Amino acid sequence: MFRVFAHIYRFGRAGAILSRYGALNDLADHAATPFFIKIWLNIWIAICGGRKPRAEGNGLAVGVEKAGPAYIKIGQFFATRSDLVPPAVCEELRKLQDKVPPFSQESALKAVEKAFGRPVSEVFTDFSEPIAAASVAQVHFATLKNGERIAVKILRPNIRALFEKDLAAFAFGVRLLDFFIKR
Repeated sequence: MFRVFAHIYRFGRAGAILSRYGALNDLADHAATPFFIKIWLNIWIAICGGRKPRAEGNGLAVGVEKAGPAYIKIGQFFATRSDLVPPAVCEELRKLQDKVPPFSQESALKAVEKAFGRPVSEVFTDFSEPIAAASVAQVHFATLKNGERIAVKILRPNIRALFEKDLAAFAFGVRLLDFFIKR
């Protein structure tokens, strides 16, 4: 029973974030959105303070980024599905494929030290700032002690736990949708 409340909380949190950026409006208004989902979206928009204008040209992308990495992955998927979501929404979601902010250099260095069990300076002669960042990981250039130049891919902090929680919530949501669709 606790998990059900945890899933509802995670959806509520994501809905509040998306609503804050005006990102639920298009989905609530889209002709292909099932009626009961439109009702739920409009109720949630009202609970979160009513309709807000979408943040300047990228409210959906920013809202999805703030909701978390699993939402970014789903957003990237829906960016390619103009048959399921409005074309304007697809266009905004494509921004998630181009640029995701990196996590801190300090967090990256801590992750490397934890993985190797020793300070970064004992493994590498230099370790760059992030050269690329995505929803799950980011990449740094580094030079090994033997002089070999390599790329180091580092998972985002707590990514595994966040994904597990969000995927469990998504599975719950799918079961819930399945229940309502069959009725």
